[in-house]
Parts: sequence; C-alpha cells; structure tokens
Amino acid sequence: MSETSTIRLSKVLKEFSIGIDHALDFLEKKGFKVEKNPNAKITVEAYELLQREFQTDKQIKKTAEEITNQKLKKDNVVIEAKVSAEVVKEKEVENDDELARDLIQIKQDAAEKDKPTLVKKKTKKEEDAEAAEAEVIKAKVDKSAPKIIDKIDLDALETPKKKIAKKKADDAALEVAQQAEEAKAKPEKPKAKEKEKERKGTRERERKGC
Repeated sequence: MSETSTIRLSKVLKEFSIGIDHALDFLEKKGFKVEKNPNAKITVEAYELLQREFQTDKQIKKTAEEITNQKLKKDNVVIEAKVSAEVVKEKEVENDDELARDLIQIKQDAAEKDKPTLVKKKTKKEEDAEAAEAEVIKAKVDKSAPKIIDKIDLDALETPKKKIAKKKADDAALEVAQQAEEAKAKPEKPKAKEKEKERKGTRERERKGC
C-alpha cells in the first residue's frame, strides 16, 4: 500500500468497532484533521495510528465474543442433555405407573373371578309383592281377551221366503245335473240306418233317371 493511498472512514470505523467521534478526536490529537463524514477518506498513516490504538480492543472484543459463543454452546449442550435426561426419566416413571396399574387391574380381575357368587334370598315381603304383581298382570290379560258368550245360528235368521227360494235353486241345479248325466248315459244311434237311407235314395234316383 503506497503512502498516497487513502481509506474510507466508514470502513475503518467498522473494522475497529469504534464511533466516528472517538476516531476523529484521536486523529485530531495526533494532528490529523478529518471531516466528520463516514464517506470521508483518511491516509494510510492515520489508519496505522488507529490500528495501533484500537487493534488491541478489537482483539479483546473478538476473543470475548468467541468465549461467549463457546460458553453459550456449552450451556446449550448441558441444557439439552438435562432435558433429554428428564424426558427419559418421565417416560420411565410413566411406564412404571402404567405397569403398576396393569398389575392392580389383574389382581382385581382375579379376585372378582375367584369370588363366590352369592344368591340373595328373597324375603316373604318380596315374594308376596311379586305374586300380587303376577295376579295383576293376569287380570289385565284376561280383561283384554275377547269373551265368547254364545253362538248365533245364521241359518235360523233366514226368512221362509229365502228358504223356499234357496230350495228351488238347489232342486233346479240338481235336475240339470241329472239331465246331463242321462244324456251322457244314452247310447249313440247306429249310423247303419242312415247309410241304408242313402242307398235307397240313390237307387230311387237311378230308376227315375232310366
């Protein structure tokens, strides 16, 4: 870097992490007059003075930041490990509680299974109450069922005229049936007589023709 080179003030302030007033006051004491403007430029000599003055502070700050970061990482690791251990412990406790509940339930089920069944004996009062309730139910059923008092002969209710008309209809039907049976029983007339008549008619016609 030549002596004629210059460096922007904003870059120097950022590099050494110092304020503009602080840097300008220091340079003014060293005989350098610089405009209070971040875009102003300083010479290499002024830069070297600032470097010798504030380089140590920069290194200290950087070292402090590194130490702080390492400590934070370590704390995070410890916290994560602690949280993981607590989660594992909670899961173990939950598993133990669940196992204990299962064992208790198994014991209760076994006790209920082995427990003898007791039949409760009904008292006289309970038996009488059940009997009375059964009688009431029976009475209700008997009351709701239809009761047959007597039978009615429908034929006896018919008038004499209806009886006479019915008898006539029955007699007529019987007569028709008998006639049909008789017609079926009569033998068919032989067809020989009809053939003989036809032959006589033929001979008669032949004689007339002669």
